[in-house]
Amino acid sequence: MKETASICLVGRRAVPVASPQLRTDPGPLNCEVTAYPSTGGIVTGWLSGVELEWLGLPRSSPALPRPQPNTQTANSSRTGSSKEKIEEEEDTFALQLMRLGGRWWPSRAFRDLHDSLHFPYGYHYPPDLHVAYSPPSSLKQAVILLKTFPDNSPHRLPDDAPRRPDDWSRLAACKTMEERWAVLRDFGATEYDDVKMCADIPYSLEEGVEEGRRYEQLLRKMQDGKYFDQWLATLGKPIPL
Repeated sequence: MKETASICLVGRRAVPVASPQLRTDPGPLNCEVTAYPSTGGIVTGWLSGVELEWLGLPRSSPALPRPQPNTQTANSSRTGSSKEKIEEEEDTFALQLMRLGGRWWPSRAFRDLHDSLHFPYGYHYPPDLHVAYSPPSSLKQAVILLKTFPDNSPHRLPDDAPRRPDDWSRLAACKTMEERWAVLRDFGATEYDDVKMCADIPYSLEEGVEEGRRYEQLLRKMQDGKYFDQWLATLGKPIPL
């Protein structure tokens, strides 16, 4: 799989980034899943085996490429139809991924630029969302949701979401969505009788992308040196040289 690499700056740091066009990319504990909506950008989430099955992906999924239209088709109208169908399916998949806590980003490079969190970001960076669902009924579906501070930063502020509990590995051990619900409840997650009552879970792809763009604007502010220094000054933090 071909990758493109570049160098980006955040504050005063140079960060190499890559842009693999993958659907699934297994890691040591969870699997990174990526959707490519027609709105542009990407939707990414790190999922456990239970969540992979919820999306219709195998627990033991290897690294898989993103779906592509059939370029072997000779008839151009059929090729166009195939592309439209894949775009429609991809948008549906992107929303499903968002409803499991996945986030929209303008690009993988932009996400990776801010992913290390070497400085306190506060409200500029989205919290991690951890979700479980009850079996769907004919009228509504219950959901439980836990917000946690991003695990890739040591700089938690008082108003940030709480850190993950020490026994976080219990989630990875869950075999069913029901077990995942019970563990999230133990961690203090909030339960909703109807997923529509949970403001953190988008009801449409457009709603999820809009939320992502809001964070994009906040993070672009952090790329401005003057704003970045002022932000650190308000926190009483030393300005990096």
